[in-house]
Amino acid sequence: MSIQVQGRDWNKLDDKEKIAYCESLLNDVKKSREPYDLEWYQNYQFENGQHYMAVNTVTGSLEANPPKRRGEVRMVINKIR
Repeated sequence: MSIQVQGRDWNKLDDKEKIAYCESLLNDVKKSREPYDLEWYQNYQFENGQHYMAVNTVTGSLEANPPKRRGEVRMVINKIR
């Protein structure tokens, strides 16, 4: 069984066609996972004990939330690990 690209055998494609096909696959994967990247990264940070992370909607980045009250201490006991 061989790989078929647009009805043509992989071995009969030239290098440019192979590269274009592989790049199209990479772009498809990137587009399909992009909506979940931030959620997966937040879950990863939580697992690593970074429980007070928040998304800055202006910059689109994650930031550590400072304590809300002066003198507040935030202790994290990571029970996930």
